Amino acid sequence: MSSTNYSEVNREFAKKISGSTKMDKLELFLAVTTAFLAPINAARLNGIYITFADISALLCLVIIFANHGIPRHIFGALTKVYFLGIFVFCGSILLSSIVNGDGVRGLIGVAQYILAYIIFPLVLIRRTHKEAWIIAFAFLAAMMVICLHGIIIITFDMDVGTRFISYSGRLRGLVERENELGGLLAMSVPLVIVLIRTKWFPFYFGWFILLSILYTIMLTGSNTGMACFVIAFIGALLFSDNLLLNAIYLSSVATILVLVVAIFGTAFLPDIFEDRVLTAFRTGDIEHLGTLSGRLELVAESIHLAEPYLFIGMGFDQLRELSVHGAPVHNVFLLVLNEGGVFALFGFLIILIAIFTQASLVVLHTRSWNAGAFLMVTVIVFTIVISGLPHVYARFLVLPWIVAVGLTTTIPIFRKPNTIRSRNALG
Repeated sequence: MSSTNYSEVNREFAKKISGSTKMDKLELFLAVTTAFLAPINAARLNGIYITFADISALLCLVIIFANHGIPRHIFGALTKVYFLGIFVFCGSILLSSIVNGDGVRGLIGVAQYILAYIIFPLVLIRRTHKEAWIIAFAFLAAMMVICLHGIIIITFDMDVGTRFISYSGRLRGLVERENELGGLLAMSVPLVIVLIRTKWFPFYFGWFILLSILYTIMLTGSNTGMACFVIAFIGALLFSDNLLLNAIYLSSVATILVLVVAIFGTAFLPDIFEDRVLTAFRTGDIEHLGTLSGRLELVAESIHLAEPYLFIGMGFDQLRELSVHGAPVHNVFLLVLNEGGVFALFGFLIILIAIFTQASLVVLHTRSWNAGAFLMVTVIVFTIVISGLPHVYARFLVLPWIVAVGLTTTIPIFRKPNTIRSRNALG
């Protein structure tokens, strides 16, 4: 039988062929533009959090609607579960904002979440595997622009103000946030490893990209970013069909790194990385781990403040108003519990569970652990990253797992009697 796409439960969803008409080409162009611009958070309007990627995505959505209608099965069999989570999450945030907070702020907050978790998946999760790869390359191209921009402005000590470099010398880059930049870079690591496995990239070029990502994370001085890079790298290598071979390969890489540090020391590492990351490991003192102690205070405070708002939260962006520190907790799960109550947290967990389950279904359908592990590791790293952030509606944060969903759920499958064989199971 001919190949089909896993995400296309409805055959009508698969009728359009990539770039077959002018409307299709325009739609794909806008989707690719969205994927490229989304990580570049600095490309946005002043005074309101609307990025150029948002504008591109909304235009693309209009073209999709006019061209062949809104896709109904972007997450396959889990689409209804995913949208149920969105409905419960956003509904709880809005209700809490109306009852206890600011209704206008609540509407703005829900609109931000809808852009990130509904509009962007509708636009970027494509109908064909070919289009999914084009989206992935556009996203990775943006990541390389971010890395090169950051490395250049730090290396040549350019005067770019605090928009791209913090007062303490930490790289904010085109994302304009230190920890978010580190986490975003870490979430792109599984994609690079997939591109090496599938031989889209030569081995040496793939390693050049990985080292660029690693060095840029060092420039951010982000402990979260560095930890997530290690988790993403190890997870993407070990969670694969060739576990033993990759374990040997990982051991070789670790040995080489130890030898390099033993021979050359740490003088070649960025100063901000030594100050914020290495010093903490050398001394064992958490006071050197950036603002960890302050974040722990915010965690304790948010748990205390959440008690009277368990069922109906305090409303969107109200935690910073009630906090004695004037800042939200750097943990999305606690933030959601405070601002939307337990039902909002339940809805957000449904969203994550739907994406995790999608990874398992990919393995079952393609019979490839590589494909499912790629999505699973990406989502695991995403979950760790947002555990250290105060908000999760920035569109650049959702791009890595959207790209992973698009690639893994559109793998063409050949169906034969008693067999299912994937034509491209991501290496």
